[in-house]
Amino acid sequence: DLAIVNMPSRRTPLATRHVLDEEMMLAHRTAIDLGLPKMVPCARLADLDLVIPSRRHGLRRILDEVAAEAGITLNPRLEIDTLSAVCEVVATTDLVTILPGIALQAMLAAGRIKARRLRAPTVVRSLAWVTNPRRAVSSAMSAVMEVISEDLQAAATSASRLARR
Repeated sequence: DLAIVNMPSRRTPLATRHVLDEEMMLAHRTAIDLGLPKMVPCARLADLDLVIPSRRHGLRRILDEVAAEAGITLNPRLEIDTLSAVCEVVATTDLVTILPGIALQAMLAAGRIKARRLRAPTVVRSLAWVTNPRRAVSSAMSAVMEVISEDLQAAATSASRLARR
């Protein structure tokens, strides 16, 4: 009856409710030094050994759009659609990734990865609730949506703070 999705860039027949805009970050294993500044220009992504979602994943579409805007093409060494698996690969290898803070938050808090902000352009994804417009959203569903939205916002804020230390 409801789902959380990356906000569709084109019109959708579903009813949408914006949850949050979240910055995506470059993440790498704590033990390696990539020699990159704290704010990494997106043009540098073409030079990195990336593990990112495949082209059918909504986050990859965002990454490919940003890469085109920066005048580069992303050529990942590995494509994995399960974000927790991407984080585990990054924490245990020399591959790097670009993911939203929410996906990185647990590994950042555990000190297994570090994250850097991206610039020129910044990379942002928008999360939204989607529901069938022909079905009423019950008060119970609204309450659940509100609690989960607050949890997502708290996780995104936490990840942003952890990335800045």
